[in-house]
Amino acid sequence: MSKAASGMRRRKYRSSTQEHLAFYLMVAPWVVGFIVFQVYVFGSGLWYSFTNLGSSQNVRFVGLNNYIRAFVADQFFWPSLLTTLEYSFVSVLVSVIVGLAVAAMLHRDLRGRALYRTIVYLPTVVPAVSAALAWAFLYDKNYGLLNAALEKLGIGPLTWLQDPTMLWSLIIMSVWSGVGGSMIVLLAGMQGVPVDLIEAAVVDGVGPFRRFRHITLPLITPAIFFNIVTGLVGSMQVYTQAELLQGTSLDKIYTNIIKGNYVYMRLLVRSAFGEHRLGYSSALSWILFLVIVIVTLILFRTSDAWVFYDSMAKERKSS
Repeated sequence: MSKAASGMRRRKYRSSTQEHLAFYLMVAPWVVGFIVFQVYVFGSGLWYSFTNLGSSQNVRFVGLNNYIRAFVADQFFWPSLLTTLEYSFVSVLVSVIVGLAVAAMLHRDLRGRALYRTIVYLPTVVPAVSAALAWAFLYDKNYGLLNAALEKLGIGPLTWLQDPTMLWSLIIMSVWSGVGGSMIVLLAGMQGVPVDLIEAAVVDGVGPFRRFRHITLPLITPAIFFNIVTGLVGSMQVYTQAELLQGTSLDKIYTNIIKGNYVYMRLLVRSAFGEHRLGYSSALSWILFLVIVIVTLILFRTSDAWVFYDSMAKERKSS
């Protein structure tokens, strides 16, 4: 081998080594952050869920006691979990339906369409604390704007922030803040519908409703599916709104199960920071994680029956 060829190989090797080193240096912050804030937190949380951390000064392994306590002994566990599931499914379903209706209206060629889209989307970027405090004022029984409007209609004041109407108050606020995000995703899906299909349907005399039902709706089912999955994952972890939007004192909540706002995350936070049972709260967090995983897997398993992808259409055409 000539010296020129040998030197060229050494230069290529050094260049490749430098590129690899630069790559590892650039991804190192993300890798370190992932290990510290994801892998370590998940692993330590799983280990602590099998200990009595926080209950006594001597941390020891207690096996499945924390999980058994949650399912059998904790009177707040099942009501809070069922309330969270009810809140999640209803709020996400309503948000997707309303978002779909709004997206269909704002997809049309309207004057001021950009302004209307901005107005609908604005609640999505409002901080949760600010939104909860504003809605608490709207829901106030004596001075709230909602009851003032109902009084003009001859309807008596409603106790928005008391059980059982508390749950619907949370759902209404969640829909208000979630419709904008659903609308944006669905609008993107509608804009991806092939124009030639719509034009062909118009030429064949198909009406607007049938065009939406048989062409647009099947083609935007991936966007609907995305909204449902992300909405359920987020709503099952709701905490701030329920914590701030209260109709009773904390002392009463801790001694009586208030169905409307005692969601699962309130039980978890109370166990961790109110009662200092960190091991038990870790078990609660892993139970919630498993519930979210199960719900997500069910959605993915059933998506083949109603979610339509372009790749599926191409496969059918080729076959």
